Amino acid sequence: MAADPAELYRELIPEDKRLDPTWIESLTERGHALDRGISGSKKDNTLKYIGMPVGGIACGTLIMDGAGQLYSWDIFRGRPLGVVKQEIPLPEGYQGFRNGRIKKMRPLDGANYMNPPTFDQFAPPVQQGFKLTVDGERAFLIGPQDWETVEFTGRWPLGTVRYADPDCPVEVQLDAYSPFIPLHVEDSKLPATILCFSLTNPTSESHTIVLEGWLGKDAKDVASHPIDRSEFTAVVLEFADASQKKRRGSLGLGVLDTAKAFTQDNVSGLRVSIDLAPGASRAVPLFIAWHFGHHAYTHRFDTATDVIGYIARSYLRLSSDTHSWVNTWSDTTLPHWFMDRSMASASTMQTANLQFAGDRFWAWEGIGAGAGTCTHVWGYAQTMARLFPSLERNLREKTDFGLYQLPDGGVPFRPSKDKQKVAIDGQCGIVLRSYREHLCSVDDAFLARNWPSIKKAVEYLIAFDKSDDAYDGLLDGQQHNTLDAEWRRPQGY
Repeated sequence: MAADPAELYRELIPEDKRLDPTWIESLTERGHALDRGISGSKKDNTLKYIGMPVGGIACGTLIMDGAGQLYSWDIFRGRPLGVVKQEIPLPEGYQGFRNGRIKKMRPLDGANYMNPPTFDQFAPPVQQGFKLTVDGERAFLIGPQDWETVEFTGRWPLGTVRYADPDCPVEVQLDAYSPFIPLHVEDSKLPATILCFSLTNPTSESHTIVLEGWLGKDAKDVASHPIDRSEFTAVVLEFADASQKKRRGSLGLGVLDTAKAFTQDNVSGLRVSIDLAPGASRAVPLFIAWHFGHHAYTHRFDTATDVIGYIARSYLRLSSDTHSWVNTWSDTTLPHWFMDRSMASASTMQTANLQFAGDRFWAWEGIGAGAGTCTHVWGYAQTMARLFPSLERNLREKTDFGLYQLPDGGVPFRPSKDKQKVAIDGQCGIVLRSYREHLCSVDDAFLARNWPSIKKAVEYLIAFDKSDDAYDGLLDGQQHNTLDAEWRRPQGY
């Protein structure tokens, strides 16, 4: 007999949890009705719950919703925050901040969790979109409005949207992603989004399709330039600083195809014409790229045009390797829900939560808040170390041991020149993570370089243990930890 949830909470983890055996079996049954991947549909109004990062690692934040629309363009600053500026009234009965004086949830305190941003709620700062015109007649905007059916399937980092309508004779599919290739950091932190439109004509007649994409930004300091190269066609918006003496950044739209550039109402775009014979298919890869001084990519590229050029020349490899990773991760008998949840947190890497200061990698503790790659919070993270071990080795060598380890071996839990407080769980984590980084290395070079610092980190813990005159393995004394508390008695934790 299944348990009554209203009563079960009264018991303290009972040995017999009285869970429904059928439900337990469903958790591991591949193909079960409950074994669904990440998906959304216009039919049941679930597209609004989807927001997938589609930018490179540490290149800012750009999100695609379930209908293929781009929003949350936090790419224009050298150090983006990754949050939409909004304040949410606190729920009734909530005590509030600072003894109740602050009655609204602020952006960095969780407003974006209480009210997740959507394309409709917060108008993008960029006029951007795509449109298909069929046989010179009916036009269909990419989004939820003009199509009878819109279906999203997510296998992060790849998001697939399928569009269908009785008035559209061709089948339309959008595959959106930023190149993501584990073990290859440089090709996984490109400031770009690939949007590949696949068009198929299942009818017995030929059809002419015009695919348009555009970019625009209302500002006096923006100039648009068409670019026609052998590898690609593009339009690029150049942003000047207030003095107009130098370029502040650039944002571009490119296509791996023959296209015509156009400008209309301060919006610049590309137009691709396609003749589809009966039964024919055509893929049209478009790229949105940006360059606004983020340290993740400034050492490789000077402008958004350079980024588009690199992707155009490397498109087949970048696309093939990204799809190979997606297919490899999905090639398993384990349930879809389990695989999706195991990898979901890795999408954080494709947001502004990750940053570079020169060649030194770091991250916020939470979205836009808590700098310093906090040693105890980030001590839980495992995915990045397995997919991109060089980033974790960078943290150990350039931050923990390179800049901030104290003479006594302690590593401040929020490394900075002014803050030297050590979190005891973060300190233990530094040692364990160093061992992990060694295990994820091809040889013992990392361990050899950092052994003196690792040894000092262990000696800090040994000295802490001795502080109560007992080498008993239980740390005693004031111990700051991830619960934002101070423990003062012997702890096995």
